[in-house]
Amino acid sequence: MSTTNSRFQPASRPIRCSIRRGVALPEVVLVVVIISLGFLLLLFRMPRGREQSRALICLSNLGQIGQAISYYSQATGQYPTSPGWGPGAAGAGTSVLWNSRDTLQVKDFSSIASQLKAKKAGDGKGLPSVVVGLRCPSDRVMEPLTATNYRANAGDDSTGRSGPFGIGQVVSPKQVEAGDGQAFTAAFGERLIGNGKPESSMANYQLTEDCASAIAASVATDNESLWKGNAGHDWSRGDWSQSLYQHGITPNWRRSAVAMEGNCGQMGLSSDHPGVVNLLMLDGSAKAWRDSVNPKIWSKLGRFDDGQTGSN
Repeated sequence: MSTTNSRFQPASRPIRCSIRRGVALPEVVLVVVIISLGFLLLLFRMPRGREQSRALICLSNLGQIGQAISYYSQATGQYPTSPGWGPGAAGAGTSVLWNSRDTLQVKDFSSIASQLKAKKAGDGKGLPSVVVGLRCPSDRVMEPLTATNYRANAGDDSTGRSGPFGIGQVVSPKQVEAGDGQAFTAAFGERLIGNGKPESSMANYQLTEDCASAIAASVATDNESLWKGNAGHDWSRGDWSQSLYQHGITPNWRRSAVAMEGNCGQMGLSSDHPGVVNLLMLDGSAKAWRDSVNPKIWSKLGRFDDGQTGSN
């Protein structure tokens, strides 16, 4: 008889065998692919979000310009004018934007309503030549500081005399309303600032001998004409090279051209927004228009007296 007390014998325990399952290569690859796709989606969304923010700033800038034009027309009964052609006619201080700011005596094109409300006598003295509200952040060209991305509508052809800011023309809101109406007449649009280099580029333009060669240059395939890289560098000058555009050519047209005498221009709109440009109408509304817009519709937006309306 065993003297060992069974109560003190250790209970038998089952032996557990822990087998670690290795991670298979296909599973590792799958995880890496999923993480990579998520990262790529994040990268794609980030630039898009930034561009959307830039585009909103551009629209906001156009809206402020629209307010300035509206206040100007209320005060004077007409829209600001572009100078007629002649020696020195399109010098400094002759652009539609300059005339608007000069008449309203505001510092820049930001918070127009607030500036006018707070304006006191004598505030217009010594207005700065570099102003806020004339640059679209989507355009990566940062110099010079006097440059602008916003141009006034001079009409639907190279002569620039059929738009609300036609060269040498005096146009009133009543005339526009009697024609197509302010909601169907373009006021301002975006254009890329010249890159400062004499090279073929959508941001630059060709300087040609006369109007006929300017028109031909806008559809030419050669690069023999003289290219200028100063497009839009001086917002104060009211001419084709600096502050006017026309609706005879659709947005993001590859070439622009200006006659040497400055009396003719094939200057269209352009932007770094993918496939669109922002356009301000005379009623103050602003939106993006596709560069694939019907040329006939686009052309009619340039005139205020064709008696027809359109949309994209």
